[in-house]
Amino acid sequence: MEKEQPIEESVREVMNDIARMIGGALAEATQNSREQYGFALLMFGLSGNEECRMSYIASVNRQDMLTAMKEFIARNEGRYEETGFTTKTGKTQ
Repeated sequence: MEKEQPIEESVREVMNDIARMIGGALAEATQNSREQYGFALLMFGLSGNEECRMSYIASVNRQDMLTAMKEFIARNEGRYEETGFTTKTGKTQ
């Protein structure tokens, strides 16, 4: 398994700019809400260039981001069941 690497240099500045905008918009939209939201931004090349890898930036820690992505994939593949899933632990209750 490939180890986590820094954001690809060619997209670092734009990803940080977009993340600040998303974070600010979420904070403003949810300032009177008890619910908090996290986000992840993924950027990847469309040209098929193998040297261009996917980069991500997230407002949550890596494990919570991975758990949310696994849930997203499972839902979209039709194999997710509501069973007390929590993104804090990634486990069912």
